[in-house]
Amino acid sequence: LTARGVFPGAKVCRGPHWDYGDQDGGTGSVGVVKDIAVTTSAAEQGLTVTALWPSGRQFKYRLGTSGKVDVTCIEAVTGSLYFPEHLPVLVTSKNPVTLS
Repeated sequence: LTARGVFPGAKVCRGPHWDYGDQDGGTGSVGVVKDIAVTTSAAEQGLTVTALWPSGRQFKYRLGTSGKVDVTCIEAVTGSLYFPEHLPVLVTSKNPVTLS
């Protein structure tokens, strides 16, 4: 199967944790993802994306790093291939998850 989502070429806008003023060009501005990186430091873990804005400027933003989402995907693109049978099984009828 082919994954779809935030890959280079996806379009993004301000997310719920946006704290960068008008760095993107202002409210409603749409950027394009140029790069994705995994952050694995002891202090922060998650993804960062580099977005290119209409002004020609590009910056890095958190996409789950430290539980923060600085940009939101508004137009997903096709990414890599994956095999569903290689994904871990998180919940089964033999191992149900209960919420308390």
